[in-house]
Amino acid sequence: DLEQYVTVCPVVDNEPDVDDLFTIRSAMNHGCQLVDNDNYRDWRSEDKPGARADVRQWLLRGEGVSLKVNYLFDLSGKFIPSVPPPAGAGSRC
Repeated sequence: DLEQYVTVCPVVDNEPDVDDLFTIRSAMNHGCQLVDNDNYRDWRSEDKPGARADVRQWLLRGEGVSLKVNYLFDLSGKFIPSVPPPAGAGSRC
């Protein structure tokens, strides 16, 4: 069960897409998979507010490329990631 690993993003007024930034930064800081169905195209642009060079680099050419995981829930509600978590990642991520 992955529920113990879920982190809820805080709401920050006047900060659009702050949930994206928290998700990206968390994955960057912990070296963990980025489990989200967002494609982050807008974060790869220099025009995106908050998309600093390190974020863009990580998403385009860094670890973010290999750590991005899409997912779905099947008809019974089971979580199905596009790739499984790395072995031994449990408490680290």
